[in-house]
Amino acid sequence: MLAIAILEIGAVVVVAAVGYWLWDRHRYRGSARDADARGLQRTDEVFVDPVTGRRVRVFFDPRTGQRAYRDEDEGHGPDGGRPSG
Repeated sequence: MLAIAILEIGAVVVVAAVGYWLWDRHRYRGSARDADARGLQRTDEVFVDPVTGRRVRVFFDPRTGQRAYRDEDEGHGPDGGRPSG
């Protein structure tokens, strides 16, 4: 009985961990075009995601205050939205 309870708890922990990993993995997904289509405004805020090492641009919805994060590398223009120079 104890072994079954331990297995059930372990299964719940594994499912929760995998679920969180899948959710977190797609947190910054999306393109700048998607953000523009949803009425989000591009901000000047850019940071490097410590996990992926990719540049991430912050978008802002003035109606709701919601922030969205998009890979800068999929941004505007052939240079991926990076400033020149």
